Amino acid sequence: MGKVTIKDVSIQELLSLINHIPQYKSVYTWDGQKTSELIKDIAIAKESYPLGTIIFHRDDLVDGLSRIITLSLAFKALGYKYPELTKSWTPEELKRIKENWRIIKKSIEGFDKESFKNSLLNNTFVTLIIAEELSDCFSFFDSGHERGRELDMADILKAYHLVSMRGDSEKDKIDSVAKWESFDKAELLHLFMLQSMLWHYLRGEGAYPLTKEHAFLFEGVEKDRDYPYVKRVLDTLYCLESPMINGKWFFDHTFHYIDLLREVYKMTEKEIPTVLKRVDLNNPSQERCFDLYLALALFAADRFGDKTQILLKKIFKYSFAPLLEDLSVTLSKLNEHVLDSKSSLLNVIRYSSDVGEVDSYNLALMLDGMKNISFRGKGPVRDIDFDKDFDMWLKEEC
Repeated sequence: MGKVTIKDVSIQELLSLINHIPQYKSVYTWDGQKTSELIKDIAIAKESYPLGTIIFHRDDLVDGLSRIITLSLAFKALGYKYPELTKSWTPEELKRIKENWRIIKKSIEGFDKESFKNSLLNNTFVTLIIAEELSDCFSFFDSGHERGRELDMADILKAYHLVSMRGDSEKDKIDSVAKWESFDKAELLHLFMLQSMLWHYLRGEGAYPLTKEHAFLFEGVEKDRDYPYVKRVLDTLYCLESPMINGKWFFDHTFHYIDLLREVYKMTEKEIPTVLKRVDLNNPSQERCFDLYLALALFAADRFGDKTQILLKKIFKYSFAPLLEDLSVTLSKLNEHVLDSKSSLLNVIRYSSDVGEVDSYNLALMLDGMKNISFRGKGPVRDIDFDKDFDMWLKEEC
């Protein structure tokens, strides 16, 4: 760990540290309710009122933008000097700022102004963290941000990799954030989960539920590290097995695979159109199997492009095969299926040089490795007609 300074500071001291907000930082999203609750909490605070952590990487603000803007508005309402937060605001941000400014002014009119002033200046504080090393900033993210709004992995990774772009152009930063925020967070988080699943299986490890505490999986190396592999990664096309490179490369890598995952959905709708209708994603077992299907299809599309379409039925049957044994498929059972099957479809995709090699994969080999149990009174799993009985299961159970 590099040098880290941690200290409690007053709001006045905090605001004196900031006079510029880079254009690429997060947009201001606080609504009127959140602003009203913050002002009320500050007003009634009789003793010290902690307002979470504010994180800097050296002199670059990493986290705390929305609180800083709202506190600046409160300072302005009291007639105090406040930082001129230079930034090219979007129309949506300006609308929120004007609305929250109105709420703050109206709230203060109903308070004892001297009491509110004393509470804001003397009782309210933040824990200021200034880290010399980028990786240390990464480890200090916690759940006490912005009046209890818990940061998700998308927030953490965006902040982390933006700091790695401090030497890049403002345009690259703005473009990266604008495109990042054009995606639904659920879509980003789903992609991260599928990538994590693949990475663990490729290492011969079991997958596990992905939470914000696992954001370190997407922490890479700086692009200026003097390693031959870093230069090779930067100079080649994206690959799901490539090491992660911090900064713009990470953003572009993510955008590439969001687009590719969308293509997988399109191919699925074209090649096996009934799948998305039949699979019940509210059923945890079927959702796990479908995630395995998407991960394997994404991995195949990363190697073979649109020719992956001819493999989708096979990948789907392989991914849902655990449901032939038991309609309750836990994550541990899914891990066992992928890691312990006699012939892993993942490895077939990984080491095949042509899509035809994967297409010739014999599902019976996988069935031979499954437990010798009866399926719906049809006899041992290893003896059933996989295609026929799988289609039967699909129609009856989905």
